[in-house]
Amino acid sequence: MNAKKQWAVLILLPMLYAVTITVYSFPPDFDISRFVSFYSEFSRPDLTWDETVALLKISPDIISGLMELSLAKMGIPVQFFFFSVTWLTIFLFLLVFRLLHVHCRKKKLRCGGLFLF
Repeated sequence: MNAKKQWAVLILLPMLYAVTITVYSFPPDFDISRFVSFYSEFSRPDLTWDETVALLKISPDIISGLMELSLAKMGIPVQFFFFSVTWLTIFLFLLVFRLLHVHCRKKKLRCGGLFLF
């Protein structure tokens, strides 16, 4: 497989997965529903600074809380958060395995048969 096709797979496969996660209707007790509830709280117009800080303290992590807060205040839908986080996670996961594969081929090592490309 040539380099252009490898990069196309590396970019498009995470995009396909991220679109699937974004449009999938998840059950109300699913883990993603926490992010939706935090987003709806952050998007309230009457949210005070003290309430915002309290929500950030109980959010799953500070980075996702700040991302959701900024998206809610800018009026960007929460699906953008799901898409970007999912795409970045899968892209980095595949990139690490691709780099591991290249490293193992250069060193002529057996790396447990993990060859993606």
